[in-house]
Amino acid sequence: MHPSGTNEQDKIDKAKALYRSTQKSNYNLDHCWNLLRHQAKWQLHMDNLPTKRKTSCPTVLAANAIDVEENESMSTNLERLLGKKSEKQRERKKKHEESCNSQFDKKLSNMESDRRIMMIERRETAMKAEKDRAEIISLKKKKKMEMEVMMLNVDNMNAV
Repeated sequence: MHPSGTNEQDKIDKAKALYRSTQKSNYNLDHCWNLLRHQAKWQLHMDNLPTKRKTSCPTVLAANAIDVEENESMSTNLERLLGKKSEKQRERKKKHEESCNSQFDKKLSNMESDRRIMMIERRETAMKAEKDRAEIISLKKKKKMEMEVMMLNVDNMNAV
């Protein structure tokens, strides 16, 4: 697991160098770390953290290497279990993508229906505005004709 010949101080120095390279500053909380690193609460927290490497993978690989010579059926079962895991993971991913796609499709159909409704409302508004303009023009023509009739000189007309 750990490189041969390294002690705890080498690991601390390596961690500080990694911190310096990622954060672009020196680690300046050594005094706090020295006080807290052996506390029970911190140890409990460290025990609950997930490990970076899966512990089941090396044991499965080691079991496969041993079982290849002794029992071939056992190694195929272990390979099958790994396949089941990956298949389940693929199914979960597929279901997630399908749910995302269905949500996207629902939102898209809602947007399309809203757009249709807006277009219908715009047409109705335009038709109403055109009807109002035509009515105003008609009223203006009627009023103009009435004014022309009223302005006619009746003195020149014959009595019936």
